[in-house]
Amino acid sequence: MDKISELPQDILQRILYWLSQEDAVRTSVLSKSWRNIWCTRHNLHFSDAAFKGDMHQFLSIVNTTLQLYRDQGLCVDEFHVCMSVFSFDCASVSLVEEWVRTLTSMCVKKFCLCNLPKLPSVELPSVVFGAESLQDLHLEGFVLDRKAIERIVPLKNLTSLILQRVSIEEGIFEKIISCCPFIEILDIRVCTMLRKIIVKNLHNLKYFSFSDDVDHSHSFEEELCMVEIHTPSPETIYISEGNVWFHKGPDFFRNLKHLRLCLVKSSLEHLWSCKFPSLDSLILANCDGLKGIEVFIDAPNVTYFGYHGDFIPSISFSNTTSREWISDIDLTYDLSGDASCICRPRNIEEDPYGDKWERKRMERLWKILTERNITEEGRCSRGLWFQDLEEVRMEIYDDNRKEWSPTTLSELPTYNDHNRKERQEMSLMELPDYREYNPNDQWHPICLSRLRNENRRESIRFALKWIQD
Repeated sequence: MDKISELPQDILQRILYWLSQEDAVRTSVLSKSWRNIWCTRHNLHFSDAAFKGDMHQFLSIVNTTLQLYRDQGLCVDEFHVCMSVFSFDCASVSLVEEWVRTLTSMCVKKFCLCNLPKLPSVELPSVVFGAESLQDLHLEGFVLDRKAIERIVPLKNLTSLILQRVSIEEGIFEKIISCCPFIEILDIRVCTMLRKIIVKNLHNLKYFSFSDDVDHSHSFEEELCMVEIHTPSPETIYISEGNVWFHKGPDFFRNLKHLRLCLVKSSLEHLWSCKFPSLDSLILANCDGLKGIEVFIDAPNVTYFGYHGDFIPSISFSNTTSREWISDIDLTYDLSGDASCICRPRNIEEDPYGDKWERKRMERLWKILTERNITEEGRCSRGLWFQDLEEVRMEIYDDNRKEWSPTTLSELPTYNDHNRKERQEMSLMELPDYREYNPNDQWHPICLSRLRNENRRESIRFALKWIQD
């Protein structure tokens, strides 16, 4: 017998924890000692996609497995199920309700219940919010009405709540949140009926995320969800396609490290003169709430600022203690020469392997920077910062040698279709590194457009030196 098979059962269960459900089942053929280990591991993952449309077999397998655990008196710490169940399929809906009852009796801690149909129609069994043992709850594609919370109890162990494509109204949401006082992660994704969210009395909250999916072909000023945040403890706030209001107090943003606002229409004027002592990264993308206002950001420790939009906002920063910090300015129309109205960047990165229009834009920006060519149209916006620009250099970075060196336009690779094809065929091995948030790791925004294929390791930047530097 091999040494691994001689390990205690709890160690073998831990090994199987990291395997998919299918791979865990396959270990039953390794030896007699492995035959039934997969039936005792504490995490179960099921997806009807593995059953190629045979919904009857899928439901039967899940039901049989849960009965086996219950008969052995075993606990299930984690249960994940992804399926396609419709409200008219009464037998399937009834079976799902029975699963939830069984799992709550097994003291499940992490529970992910995902229903795939685009429009939620199946009501969530009320026993879900009666499971006091829950620590992590992810619900997708269900209807949460008053029946769903009629058995709700204080969920003092719940630290993470994710609601995705859930049909829920404001009053139901507030009731759920009031029973989850120790939440650390609150993630709300495309819950279209939810038009107002008030986050308060969540003193342990570290990560808050809201995202919606609004039809941009119509006027949607009144359709956007209003998000009000009164809790002064989040470290990360991400809001996309929603209006936002922050409680303004002297210490409200004291813990905030990462702030990302996308497609926010409401005015962001209340950010004026707020103090962000811990802020590390700030991203503002397509926020009409920046129009016609001035925003001063007091963030002495900021290391990253990103802006994307079709207008130049009036944003200024206090002096930072960071020796070097990154500013990414992405304007959707050709105002590259005006980018420094937002801040005085030390480096402007460009892509030498983009299409011919990117190449022309890069050449135009280089001409503006080196010739100080101020047209009447751009005199007001460019003239002020041109007089402080002392020196401009074009540099190329070789990732193999890990260094920047001077270069010129004539030395850059010429655009052709082959370059473009190579850019599109980037190595898929790099993609798993993309993530928005990992509760066990520091959150970092990662721009996929910066990924390089393995054959092209260079990057271009314009290095700017200002008189005040």
